[in-house]
Amino acid sequence: MNVDGYNSETIERSKSVTGCFAMFLLFMGITFLPLFYDGSKALLDKGYLYPLLFSLEFMIIFPLYYFYFRKREGYGWGSIRIGIFFPLFLCVLFIQYVIPSLIFIKQAESWSVSQLALKGHVFWMNAVMMILIVPVYEEMIFRGCLLSVFRYWFGNNIYAAGIVVSLIFSACHLQYLGWQSFVMLFLVSGVFVVGRVKSGGILMPVFLHMLMNMTVIGMPFVTAYLGTV
Repeated sequence: MNVDGYNSETIERSKSVTGCFAMFLLFMGITFLPLFYDGSKALLDKGYLYPLLFSLEFMIIFPLYYFYFRKREGYGWGSIRIGIFFPLFLCVLFIQYVIPSLIFIKQAESWSVSQLALKGHVFWMNAVMMILIVPVYEEMIFRGCLLSVFRYWFGNNIYAAGIVVSLIFSACHLQYLGWQSFVMLFLVSGVFVVGRVKSGGILMPVFLHMLMNMTVIGMPFVTAYLGTV
C-alpha cells in the first residue's frame, strides 16, 4: 500500500526510528536531571546519587523498550551463541587490560576511585546497579535504539552506524575524564555492536556488558587478595 509515494513498510520503519531517537533523548534528559537538583552534591558525597539515577533510568527505559520495541525485528533479545560470546569477551578483556599496557598507561579515574572507596551497603548498592541494572538499559538505548537509528540514516551501513554509536557511547560517560577511557569505551562499544549484529538482538551485548562491569569492579579486590597470599 502506498501513501503519497511511501509504502507502509517505509512509514512503519520511519516511525520506529523516530521512536528510537526519542528514547535516546529521554535517556539523556534523565541523565542530566541531577544538574537541576540542589541536593545532588550531598547525595553524591554519600554514594546515593548514582543508584538513584540508575534506578530512575531503568524504571523508565526498560518498560518502554520492552512494550514498544522488543517485538520489532532486530530489537528483541536475540540469542546467546557461546562460540561468539567468549571470543568477544576475550576482546573486552584485551581492551581493558592489555591495550593500556601496550599503548598507554591508563590513569585511574577519580570517579572509579571514589566508587571503590565506598563502604558497606553503599558500595554493594552501587556495584549491583553497575553490574545488573545499567547494562540492561544502556544496551537498549545504544545497541538497541541508537544503532537502529544510524543504520537507517546511513542506508543500512552497519560500520558507519557502529562507529557513530560508539563515539556517542563514549561521550555519554561523563564521569570519565581521561582520553584513555574514551578510547577504551569506544573500542568496547565496538565489541558490543558486533555482539548485537551477530546475535540478532541485545541479549548478548547485555551479558557482555554485565560481565565486563563485574570484572572491572571485582578485579581490584582479587588483586588485593592475591597480594596478601
